[in-house]
Amino acid sequence: FMHEDAAANQSAVASGDGFTTAAASGISLVGWVTAFGNNDTNATLDLTALTGGSDTSPSTGDYVIIFGAASSGTDNPVTISDGTYTALGADIYQSDTFKVNTNVFGKVQGGTPDTSVSINGASNSTGGNSAVAVVLRGVNATTQMDVALVSTGALNTALANAPAITPTTAGAWIICGGGIAQDTSPGTFTGPANMTDYHQASSVGSSRGNVAWAAIKTDWASGAFDPAALTGGDESTSYAYGAFALAVRPA
Repeated sequence: FMHEDAAANQSAVASGDGFTTAAASGISLVGWVTAFGNNDTNATLDLTALTGGSDTSPSTGDYVIIFGAASSGTDNPVTISDGTYTALGADIYQSDTFKVNTNVFGKVQGGTPDTSVSINGASNSTGGNSAVAVVLRGVNATTQMDVALVSTGALNTALANAPAITPTTAGAWIICGGGIAQDTSPGTFTGPANMTDYHQASSVGSSRGNVAWAAIKTDWASGAFDPAALTGGDESTSYAYGAFALAVRPA
């Protein structure tokens, strides 16, 4: 059912299996944080309010990965407020009845770790901005990406299905995420059945919305990993999504 009425306030939500312990590789979960900005306001992530991991804020050397999504009815790439973050992928724009832009960013934290960072991309008040950040410890300081990031997108569905990826280093962790086009009542999705710690944030404007999401796999052993699709949520052939899969290398 499509909702084209004026937007109500949306909020960030999270689900999953809570605390994730360190793998033998030495990579461990520091925590998660989500943010949303309705009506073309920034989605500002408070990196001092991490949950679900070992700490409430990142430390020097930790790796911050941020998935951002934006919707405004036009192709307007997702941007990040801090130029010291690297765009890990190319912005994906998917245009169905409802449209979405999405991208993913990363940064190894320096001597003074960041306390906040903002995502934007919506170009007008008809849509909003959403962001999910995961912070990892024990990632290789010079080569964070174990293999090249892969991406995909599709029309006519909101059930995002990130592409398969094949890490090469023992102990690598896999992180998938992206953005989903929605109407003004975004749904709460269930994460990939073969991943853990699914998190999402949703935002809206006057006539459209979106969801940013992410999940992790901490127990990859060998070969290609093919993430399962999201389930549940608000599904319609009027929606679309973009999705990324990346593997981080242990130190």
